[in-house]
Amino acid sequence: YREMEGGGIEITAFMGPTADEDGEGSELVDLAVPAALDGKKVVRIGTEAYVGTVGYCRDRVRKITVPEGITSIGTSAFSGCQKLEELILPDSLTSLEESIASSCGLTEIAIPKGVVSVRENTFEGCDALQAIRVAGDNSVYAAQDGILYNKAKTTLLCCPQGLSGSFTIPENVTAVGDYAFAYCGSLTGITIGGNVASLGKYAFYSCANLEEINVPGNVRTIGENAFHYCNRIKKIVLNEGLITIGSEAFVLNNVLDTGIGMEALLIPASVTDIGNEAFAGNALPAINVAQGNKNYASEDGILYNSNKTILLTCPGGKISQGKVRIVVPSTVQSIAEDASDHYSGWPKKNVTLA
Repeated sequence: YREMEGGGIEITAFMGPTADEDGEGSELVDLAVPAALDGKKVVRIGTEAYVGTVGYCRDRVRKITVPEGITSIGTSAFSGCQKLEELILPDSLTSLEESIASSCGLTEIAIPKGVVSVRENTFEGCDALQAIRVAGDNSVYAAQDGILYNKAKTTLLCCPQGLSGSFTIPENVTAVGDYAFAYCGSLTGITIGGNVASLGKYAFYSCANLEEINVPGNVRTIGENAFHYCNRIKKIVLNEGLITIGSEAFVLNNVLDTGIGMEALLIPASVTDIGNEAFAGNALPAINVAQGNKNYASEDGILYNSNKTILLTCPGGKISQGKVRIVVPSTVQSIAEDASDHYSGWPKKNVTLA
């Protein structure tokens, strides 16, 4: 441990009991974090302080109680405590950093009233987590049906990774936060509510069992990497009203999966901005653009700027395995660096300039 500037102790590493203290024990134990060391108050649990690479924490600890007086818990503080089923947090706690308990057995966690800062990936790696609870008198956060929201419940902040089946985003939600559904690998369906205006970056990152995405017209922005690594998606529906598609938003990494059977994508007329590699690495057979779009055009399933002077994206399903020769229109003056979709290994020899 170390003494922090301004006073108070930070626990930097817990080594577990000695062999003499523990004997030959193998039963699960409850662990209490000390409230004071050498007569000085403990105020912080540091990064990887109780990390489960220490055999005792990894294999033996069932419950951890954090005492009153501690105000912050660092990144990966309890990561790898594989037997951990219960984590008790104090009202004095004000902040939770990244991945505090990844690779643990927690199925539920309660955020106390004093917490004002939860990182977007605080619960990343908690694969068994089924519910997040929040104290009713917390001034910043709230929970509903085990999902974490801001206090007003207008922004959905975190869906526990253990959620399975289908989920409907409530009508009171206007924004889906960054990483909100990231790594929800058992999520099979998502219905986006009629008042959601934005999907944050990495919002559905690595939701590996989603097969269809329908983005309603009330959504104006899809953040970067929003559906990255949702490898089983077969159908993407984007509706009129959408304005921005972020970089790598639909990098699905299924371009070489010939059995995925993706349907062609239609870019609505309302879209004005598509980020770099937005559709890289997926098996889309064609990207088409709705009539009336003033910023983009398509021909033969290939995406161009509005006057077809720049080839922006040739979809991976069209060019995977080098079986199709692409004829570029005479209007094209340049090919975007990421148009070749390096995820699919597009052979440039198969491009013919008209």
